[in-house]
Amino acid sequence: MVSRGLICTDNARALEWLKRIGYYRPSAYFIPFRVPGADNFQPGTTLDQIIDLYTFDCNLRLLVMRAMDRIEIAVRAVATYHLRTIWASSDMQTRETSRQAITTAS
Repeated sequence: MVSRGLICTDNARALEWLKRIGYYRPSAYFIPFRVPGADNFQPGTTLDQIIDLYTFDCNLRLLVMRAMDRIEIAVRAVATYHLRTIWASSDMQTRETSRQAITTAS
């Protein structure tokens, strides 16, 4: 990455970061910092900028997942309540029909 123009002020941090998440996962985050039509980074691009973008994306993904979880729970609760209401009225009709059949047979 450094050979392609990326500024890395802390090699130990860069190595630790790449060991933790690999090289190919953050490669999508390199794209906005590349020279169009080339494999080099734009002048002045730092690894810290790429890490910041990656961290922002991770945090955004967590926020979206939390919101999706809340929406899923709310939809399930509404669906369960609605279906239980339908099934309960159906169950009551079945009980009434059974009761009438028993009293008629007696």
